[in-house]
Amino acid sequence: MTLRPLQTWFEKMSSRERFMLLAFAWSVVILWASLLIGQVKTVKANINSRQVALKKQDLSLKQKPEVEQKIKHYQDIFKTSVSMSDLVNRVTTYYREADMPAPTINSNRNDTKKDSIFNINSVTVHFSRTPFRSLVDFTSRVLHDEPNLIIDELVSSPERSNLTQMTGDVRIFALELKPGALDITPTAPTAK
Repeated sequence: MTLRPLQTWFEKMSSRERFMLLAFAWSVVILWASLLIGQVKTVKANINSRQVALKKQDLSLKQKPEVEQKIKHYQDIFKTSVSMSDLVNRVTTYYREADMPAPTINSNRNDTKKDSIFNINSVTVHFSRTPFRSLVDFTSRVLHDEPNLIIDELVSSPERSNLTQMTGDVRIFALELKPGALDITPTAPTAK
């Protein structure tokens, strides 16, 4: 097909019609160019955001050895988990070593929220007519076992009949790791 019929048609147009046709053609070209520029800007913005995300990911990947080392360090620290039976056994051992008269021990377990890695175990030691030096020895032994055991509260008062003997309560806490709490193995993505 030749362009001769179009050229003939264009030449037969009046100058006003030619101007209107050219104005329409330029309007279409400008509209198309503006749409194209908008799409180019969108593509550029997507590229820039992806580059920023890649830089952050690269920075995170470079920190991986340091993060793994810190995780290993904290895993070693928190491996000393104290179960309820361990807590009662330790407290029993400490009061015997301190030559305390046999106290009453009440235990309590507090299962924490799902997102916590610990359960909190506690015992309340009710002592009466305990020599002051034995009480100090007992609490020193418990304090020496930190961070495994923590004395939360100590309430005592001297006996009226003998001021060197004490009566009161000691509440001792211990943290128990939930099974699998320190696992850092990545979970595999689920297939869709």
